[in-house]
Amino acid sequence: MRGTSLTLIVLVIIPMVAMASTPAASAEPAMRAEAGRVAAGSARSTPRGGEAAAVSAWTGRAFGEGAAAVRGAQTPAAPLVERFGVASSHIKLYGGETMEREFDAMEDAGAAWVRCDFAWSDLEPIQGVWNFAGADAVVEKASQHGVKVLGILGACPPWANGGNDWNYPPTDVDAWRNYVRTVVSRYRGRVSAWEIWNEENIHAFWQPEPSAEDYVALLAAASPEARAADPEATVVMGGVAGLGSDYLDACLSLGAADYIDAIAYHPYAETIGEEGQPEEDEFRPKERLCRDLLAFVRGLVSQHTAKDLEVWITEVGWTTCAEVPPGVDEDTQADYMLRTVVNYASTDVDRVIWFNLRDTHLNDWDRYGLLAQDFSPKLSCQFFSTFSRVFGPAVGVDAAAASFSCSRPETLEAHCFRMADGDLAIAAWKSDDGLDSLSFTVYDPDFENPLRVDPSSGASSALGGVSRDASGRVRVVGLPVGKRPVIVTLDKGAQEPEPEPEPEPEPEPEDGGAYYFAEGYTGEGFQEYLCVGNMDEGDAEVRVEFLYSDGTSRAESMLVPAGGRSTLDVNAAAGADRVLSMVVTSDERIVAERAMYFSYGKGWTGGHAVIGARFPSQEWYFAEGYTGEGFEEWLCLLNPNGTAAGISFRFQTQEKGEIVVDGLTVAPRSRASFKVNDILGEGYQVSCAIRANVPVVAERPIYFDYLGTGSRHWEGGHCVMGATHTARRFLFAEGTTREGFEEWITLQNPNAFPIDVSATYVFGPDQGNPENRKYRVEGGRRLTVFVPAEVGAGKDVSVELTSDAGFLAERPLYFAYTGLGAGGWEGGHCVIGATGAAGEWYFAEGYTGEGYHEWLCVQNPGEAEARLEVAYLTQESGALEPREVGVPPRSRVTLLVNQHAGAGYQLSCRLRVLSGPGVVTERPMYFSQGGRDGGHDVVGYAAGIGDAVFLP
Repeated sequence: MRGTSLTLIVLVIIPMVAMASTPAASAEPAMRAEAGRVAAGSARSTPRGGEAAAVSAWTGRAFGEGAAAVRGAQTPAAPLVERFGVASSHIKLYGGETMEREFDAMEDAGAAWVRCDFAWSDLEPIQGVWNFAGADAVVEKASQHGVKVLGILGACPPWANGGNDWNYPPTDVDAWRNYVRTVVSRYRGRVSAWEIWNEENIHAFWQPEPSAEDYVALLAAASPEARAADPEATVVMGGVAGLGSDYLDACLSLGAADYIDAIAYHPYAETIGEEGQPEEDEFRPKERLCRDLLAFVRGLVSQHTAKDLEVWITEVGWTTCAEVPPGVDEDTQADYMLRTVVNYASTDVDRVIWFNLRDTHLNDWDRYGLLAQDFSPKLSCQFFSTFSRVFGPAVGVDAAAASFSCSRPETLEAHCFRMADGDLAIAAWKSDDGLDSLSFTVYDPDFENPLRVDPSSGASSALGGVSRDASGRVRVVGLPVGKRPVIVTLDKGAQEPEPEPEPEPEPEPEDGGAYYFAEGYTGEGFQEYLCVGNMDEGDAEVRVEFLYSDGTSRAESMLVPAGGRSTLDVNAAAGADRVLSMVVTSDERIVAERAMYFSYGKGWTGGHAVIGARFPSQEWYFAEGYTGEGFEEWLCLLNPNGTAAGISFRFQTQEKGEIVVDGLTVAPRSRASFKVNDILGEGYQVSCAIRANVPVVAERPIYFDYLGTGSRHWEGGHCVMGATHTARRFLFAEGTTREGFEEWITLQNPNAFPIDVSATYVFGPDQGNPENRKYRVEGGRRLTVFVPAEVGAGKDVSVELTSDAGFLAERPLYFAYTGLGAGGWEGGHCVIGATGAAGEWYFAEGYTGEGYHEWLCVQNPGEAEARLEVAYLTQESGALEPREVGVPPRSRVTLLVNQHAGAGYQLSCRLRVLSGPGVVTERPMYFSQGGRDGGHDVVGYAAGIGDAVFLP
């Protein structure tokens, strides 16, 4: 925040508890006096100030959009609406009619909670003289309207703090205890929660100087009284301004967790973010960052206590006074409010309180209300009501219900919620407020009647661009999406049989588009191929542009028949001895994969393969990496832009924590290679986060002589396309601890705080029940897990990894493969996990000819059987007859493609779920050809998963 706006925001917040006496009119002079004091130098604490050391290392990143922040179950079973409410800080001071109108408005909006003050200075202005009339009326009317009360205890009367203002803590501790005991006892069973003070981490609410020691002492005096007076009430730490991480950490270090049931903070948009961010970004909702701040708070709590403290957001909002930053117009307030509550609904936050129900009459700039001061509704009031009606009945987040695609998926927010009766509600928008075209597929074919809900009226209408695919699943194409959330509902029911499925829509640009490959080499010892599968019913014209390391380029065209696959010999097409990248484009639905076979400079032979990236990004992540004996690691970057790319590497090492390397460049429309061994030195187990000032594409090839656990000397190489986000969930379908295999998992934590990663290992048929593990990864570091030591030898194993915060996971697997009579083909392969299950998966590469063994590994993380259709698209015979496969719940199935499809095919593959939950797929291949042996593996491409659209 900048100076002026910071002061004004503090002024906005002051009316929360700044009531010096009972009559409403007399409060204004006291607040104006306090405003002057704030303007003279006190300021709201933000991550750009005192807590920068804790937060600056990770604010502003593209965090995992992955799954919701979770503790145990993903969401509570109670209806979602029970977690949301509004503030009406001074409602007890209003007359009966005004108070009744406010509660009517809360009930109409669907607010389950009201946060209001029970200010000591109002209730006991003179020692021993109590005035409960207004507070009694609030509690009674809240009960009549079915609204729960969160009461704020604080605002000290002068007689109890040495004659000072209300924001000085009490000097008479016995009087403080008596106040807490008296108030909580009076409203036992009728006030659900008590918040001890408000924004005690800033001068506006704690004079003369905010002090964690003094606040915890105050808390220690209040908590036993409150708990004795009403054991069922929740005791909440006073909500800190902004994130208040340093202050929270200090309080928890002093034992605050012993006195509370919940921790609270106030993440106003202007108090979170990164110094120097563009002004237009400063006041946006910052959805991804807010999810990670929630995880940060939970992680902070876990460092200090084993108690499962709840996390409450007891203030958040935007003012509609446009003259005062972060003022917005009423339309924008409505959009940001709806985005905020939907975003938090997708997490495990325990309560969210919107500030405020109604604009105050005290000044011109406090316009945070859903209602104007005269009770006329703003657009945000109707939006809140629509949220309560449409999403309020939800009992869970269903991140795997649908896949989403658009032209810029890195800024897409898409959230799915499941109702108790099985119905589905979806909200989607662009976090950068930009415009885009959204398409999505709902995996379960039993869903029907898709309707669009207008948030301004709550009315539903038919949705355009709707069809059903060949499996009967609802597909929506070309839905405009932008700053305002698009809301879609679908009914869950027995689908009526249809004579004929509706025709597929015309091919969409987002289903074709581009595939980017950063790595490529046609020099001695390397053979590179481009494999393209065509998933459409018409022939695909494919353009391949080669971008060379010297800045030159050339283009090649190839035709891929409908339902078929084609292979391009890149050495022949691009020319010999070229260091290159590729951009592959088509208007049809294609999948593009690059396979490379090599004899690396030290005589290490093998192969690797990747599916292309769908778009460049300014951020890339890699969990795996090693510069120790026998390993040579590279980072290959493609810059498709017309200007040079400035590059920064942030290495998270297992040995020394984070190491940052800045000042690197990649020339325009070119590619560059960086050898990590030379940059870091030898002996590091390393993850990497890449930052660029323009969008680039990044891959990480590693070549090795793997010693492993017993001087194996398995030679080969593997390569992965980086991830553009971290996520909170990763799934790996492949994995084995059989003889001749050594499987590892590498976990990258690019955050400034430690995280816990939970692992669920699932095994092949008759190999045992799933097993659970938990791993702690320190901030800015990486952790390596040896899977055989976790689950034992002789097993086929899939794994699901989850965490409350964004992280990255890869699975390197080294081998001497002896399957089907192979003679110990040596090598290794590595993949980044899938961030969710999906209903369709695609692979472009595949070969069942002599010397190649191709497998499909299918993981079902769901609780019901998944029935799949497996379709092979061959270069020799076109599309083969599809085959059906069943995958039991919470298990994996492995298919030998040489038998399943037949021998002698160059083929692509499509896997489609016909019924049941989504699945995760990988395709490992092992080979011995042309004097080279080894293997490679890729996770399939799934729209919405492969596009890095990570559902929270």
